[in-house]
Amino acid sequence: MSDFVPEPDDPGILDDQPDMFDANALPEPPHPINWNLLSAQDLEAELLELNRWVDWLRHTYGLPAAVIPPYWHRHPELVWELSALHLHWLYAYDPEQNGSAPLGWHRDFADARHRLRDWVTASGTRLDRDRPTRQTTWPGEEPQPAHEESVITDRDADFVQFVIDQVNEREAAEDAFYASLDDRIDPARPVRFATTFRVLRVVRMVRHRRATVRVEADRPLRVQYEPREEIDVAKVAEVLIRIALRTAGDQPVGQSGAHLRHLLAAER
Repeated sequence: MSDFVPEPDDPGILDDQPDMFDANALPEPPHPINWNLLSAQDLEAELLELNRWVDWLRHTYGLPAAVIPPYWHRHPELVWELSALHLHWLYAYDPEQNGSAPLGWHRDFADARHRLRDWVTASGTRLDRDRPTRQTTWPGEEPQPAHEESVITDRDADFVQFVIDQVNEREAAEDAFYASLDDRIDPARPVRFATTFRVLRVVRMVRHRRATVRVEADRPLRVQYEPREEIDVAKVAEVLIRIALRTAGDQPVGQSGAHLRHLLAAER
């Protein structure tokens, strides 16, 4: 065993070390996911991440379809339950947690399995067949349409199609919202880019803290060209924000705003 001790002036040992500890460079702890508020991009990422974890969970613990059925993704009650269990697991196995945290997760996992059985029984989904969860019609409400059971032939293909449909639906809702912003802009009133950018930053960049610290996946940026006589300032700002957030992936955590300021001159 060598007795060599590096000297402070040895090149490559201390010269490149930062003077201050940068807390922003550390990954953030997991945070709860509100599936109703995710953007289309975040919705896609979180569904894929949850699907990977659920697949690991059912194989590791040998869970039957009575606890986790193939079409769990098509039943919101199962998505919310499994998402909460996933978050609890991330906390329990965090390196900074105490040694008893995994035992606490397994205790809560036992309770969650009972709830999952109840959800599956009430929903009617099974190993080889599925139907939407029946809804109780309250007095004065329109009767719920009847749904027939469908045969499950390819679960993975159905999950992919489900994610595509959900993302398209969320994107349509986002586009409708931005279209409503366009309708509120008075064309006779000059709009400062900085003002528009601040409004969009509040609406669009509501911080979604991922439940995982996985690096953001590379996804193609979709830009739709619509010829107009007047420049749509809101849409331009949205595209620039998307580009900034995508290209900020190499920046330290929490530095996307600074990266965006390098790309934009907001007070022009």
